[in-house]
Amino acid sequence: MTHEILGVIVDDVTDQELEERLLAFLHSDRPHRIVTPNPEMVLLARKDPAFREQLNLSDLRLPDGIGLQVVTRRLRHRHTGVDTLEMIARLCAEQGKQLVLLGGEFGEGEVAAEQLKKRYQGIRVVAMDPGKISADGSLSPEVRQVISDLHPDVIAVAFGQKKQEAAMALLAEAIPHVRILIGVGGAFNMISGRLRRAPSWMRRVGLEWLWRVLIEPSRFPRTMRATVVFPLTVFWAKVVSR
Repeated sequence: MTHEILGVIVDDVTDQELEERLLAFLHSDRPHRIVTPNPEMVLLARKDPAFREQLNLSDLRLPDGIGLQVVTRRLRHRHTGVDTLEMIARLCAEQGKQLVLLGGEFGEGEVAAEQLKKRYQGIRVVAMDPGKISADGSLSPEVRQVISDLHPDVIAVAFGQKKQEAAMALLAEAIPHVRILIGVGGAFNMISGRLRRAPSWMRRVGLEWLWRVLIEPSRFPRTMRATVVFPLTVFWAKVVSR
């Protein structure tokens, strides 16, 4: 089942359905792009048709954030980038697939890769810092070749919203033997342990955003857009459309 929020399409899938799709992607014959739209990304996409198209044309669009459920009561399931990357890592370990962690700040990718090796026995995971990324998400031919030579089955891209989605589209064309490309935003922060995840009870009731503000006060403006601007924008859009 799919839902549309301010022009952005999201897929409503259970954990089991998500795992089945990921396995199908891993054993397919073409690249698949996975995005995890959150309220802030939906707001950006509303004003940026090219970004909205990148999200909507992805093979799987997993809603990330309680805010999407608040404005779309029929949306039953959400999946954070962290949880989805953990699931992918487990499947890569079980299926003998190669995972590449691309990007991240302060060496977080390398630390995250080491943490995944501790959690999932036998996982083949490599972290890579691509250096400076162009505004359009493009990478130099040399960097693309290095990534290709790693023979990745999955590439988790952590360049930040918009830039990582653009990079994924370009990498899907440049490295046709990759099977999954997923934008994970700040997931490396959490997996590496640099930032602690919210307690499980806060995640269950949809208060992970509050935890993020408490441990990262600089996120307050972003949180205001997600918790105040976003629902008001959705409400007004519904009023105008009547």
